[in-house]
Amino acid sequence: MTSSYISFNFSSCLAGGWPAPTYEWYKEGYRNNTLIAFIIDPLKESKFTISGGTLIIDNPTQTEDRGNYHCIASNEHGSVISETVSLSFGYIGEFIPARAIESARQYWGKAIYCDPPQFFPGLFFLNRFSEISVEVSIYFFGFF
Repeated sequence: MTSSYISFNFSSCLAGGWPAPTYEWYKEGYRNNTLIAFIIDPLKESKFTISGGTLIIDNPTQTEDRGNYHCIASNEHGSVISETVSLSFGYIGEFIPARAIESARQYWGKAIYCDPPQFFPGLFFLNRFSEISVEVSIYFFGFF
């Protein structure tokens, strides 16, 4: 049995007007040290979809899709350029299951420390206790 998942990135651009505006998305990049806006054409690159001002990137990859994007909404009366949005990637590594042996005395408190996984960017850790973890802790400490 294989496991699979679907991964998308959504960025929305919303503008009002009459007649209703059309939307174009651009990826910002550099050519010869000059900032250039490359138009995203869903007909040429099937991983991109533009629907009602929303840019959808199917299975984004860090090497190809990381960067800055902006949209232009236009109708017959003019155009407006959005602020730049940045697409970046993060990760959370696996927890390391190996730890030093811990021991405690019956009815005494004990703190158990574990090394956090590697991660980028910042990450917030929260310890959570439930009935299962308390039972595991009791068994782990040998309180029976």
